[in-house]
Amino acid sequence: MLCDTFRNKALTDQPMQPIKHLARVLAHLASEGQTLFTLADLRATLPEHSFGAFRAVIMRAEREGIPRALESAVC
Repeated sequence: MLCDTFRNKALTDQPMQPIKHLARVLAHLASEGQTLFTLADLRATLPEHSFGAFRAVIMRAEREGIPRALESAVC
């Protein structure tokens, strides 16, 4: 399901920075009530990135509080 969602043209109209793309996909899914993701789920949102680049995006998202922001928006 996550793979289908992030490939949806509505979510990927324009190229964007990986952190913004990840945040946008997570916000969309959180608005649909899905709030628990594995790293494999998240990895599927950035398939063109190497493992190292993906890891850097996840670490940046954590530093910027993106997961916590989504949690508070849903609760």
